[in-house]
Amino acid sequence: LAPISAQAARPAFSANSGTYHGTQSITLSSATAGAAIYYTVDGSQPSIFSSLYSAPISVSASKTVNAIAVKAGLANSQVASASYIIT
Repeated sequence: LAPISAQAARPAFSANSGTYHGTQSITLSSATAGAAIYYTVDGSQPSIFSSLYSAPISVSASKTVNAIAVKAGLANSQVASASYIIT
């Protein structure tokens, strides 16, 4: 059997999916130290070719944010997803 490779921790969102009044500033983090986080806001699957997270994401219209954590030597994290409805 092949060894199971370690995996980066799935990104966490500062705000849970839900309905919000007004623009939300969403921060992303991973429990894996030094991991890079890549994200999309169009519902597509994130990859290393997606936007690199470096500052809070301003969500001013309803959208779904998908994110992965990536670190050399580890498997990419599972996709984390949160949907925001802005009223």
